[in-house]
Amino acid sequence: MPYSLDLRVKVISFLESGHGITETARIFGINRATIYRWLDRPNLAHTPVTTRKRKIDVHK
Repeated sequence: MPYSLDLRVKVISFLESGHGITETARIFGINRATIYRWLDRPNLAHTPVTTRKRKIDVHK
């Protein structure tokens, strides 16, 4: 389940107020890799996962 946009904004704001990533991850209960990934994104909104169309129709 994706994290809410509200939580993402709170985490980034907490970081911008001078706290470290490790401390932020511990306080919010989020993995540090997740926070780094959010920092690399230009937009904090959740992007839905797209799937490729199957080449073979399973119902035939």
